[in-house]
Amino acid sequence: MLCLLALAPLPALGQEEPAPASPKAPPAATEERAGLRGQLVDAAGSPLAGAVVEAYPAAERLAVARRLAGRPQGSPPRAVTNASGIFELAGIEEPGELLVVVVAPGLAPALLAPVELLHERDIADLGVITVEAGRTLSGRVREGDGAPVAAARVQVSVELTGDTRASASIAGARTETSAEGEFELTGLPTGVDLRLRAQKGGFEPVEEVVGARERGPGPDLVFARGYRVRGTVTDPAGAPIEGATVAPDTAPSGASTPPFLFAERTAADGRFELASLPCATRAVRASAPGRFARSEPLPAVPCGAEVELHLVLDPGSRLAGSVRSEEGAPLAGAAVWLRGSSSLSRDDGSFEVDLPAPGPNPIRVQHPGCEPLETVVVAVPGEVVPAAFSLRCPAPG
Repeated sequence: MLCLLALAPLPALGQEEPAPASPKAPPAATEERAGLRGQLVDAAGSPLAGAVVEAYPAAERLAVARRLAGRPQGSPPRAVTNASGIFELAGIEEPGELLVVVVAPGLAPALLAPVELLHERDIADLGVITVEAGRTLSGRVREGDGAPVAAARVQVSVELTGDTRASASIAGARTETSAEGEFELTGLPTGVDLRLRAQKGGFEPVEEVVGARERGPGPDLVFARGYRVRGTVTDPAGAPIEGATVAPDTAPSGASTPPFLFAERTAADGRFELASLPCATRAVRASAPGRFARSEPLPAVPCGAEVELHLVLDPGSRLAGSVRSEEGAPLAGAAVWLRGSSSLSRDDGSFEVDLPAPGPNPIRVQHPGCEPLETVVVAVPGEVVPAAFSLRCPAPG
């Protein structure tokens, strides 16, 4: 947890020790950019030297989640603490709410409480901030009847909420449950919600969010039996298709885990196995390069049952042609949109794009300054469908 212990002004970055008898004067009105300043200490009160302090706009929640998870991206404004743990972070271009991340040597990443900068020359003095060594989550995985589930895989991800949810799996934060179904993960980020996810073949995966301020033993994660789906993927002649992707057709209602996390690829003999699909799964979808995808509904059997499926993928179809103006001039960068796929025309107006389904496919073609065109093209399995689109592009004014 991050604790705001003092709000007294701090000395400049170049000084060795705080000088409470001679507080630093407020920043001059000529400051060009907003910034942050403060001092970082560990739980024993010792200064944290060499810690990195980064400031992100509140809208960049995904970047913050990845940074806390040990998967950084981008180059936000940052500062490094001196021998006294003091930092001054300048160069924040726009005022507003900031999410401040601290990464200190030997400690888990930490998220501070949001900081608000009111105008472009605002300097926020955060005072003395204590950073904990890291967070520990422990708990138990069991079945509905209370029986422990051994060897279940447990993983933790950072969870940030807002207008859109942002999360990222924490690098290395995974373990397996003991014979008693117990698990423990240490050194996790502080100041942020964490999402626990447990899975094991034959069970439906289970997830739970643990709040940033929750302490003590974690929750019991209760497994329910999930669908186990086996089968084959072949072409119409019965030849196996290697490397086809098989996954739930759509995200189950209310599920937080996207379908691609359950996906498996077929082996050389075309066989696949999905060990633990959620009970809300209603269909399985198979896809492969150069072929039309196919969805197959699950039979009406109780969740927990084993299901055998055989999916046949027909050869795919491509749309190839050109986009021109009514006067015949090629239109470069025209967008050709179909369900689930799109393409941009080249300098000579030519394009190619996969057709998503056999038979009629709605299509939309658009280019800046031109009237969009909506039409239907008919996909023929195994064939390239020609097309020549002409857009009306009125003269400016």
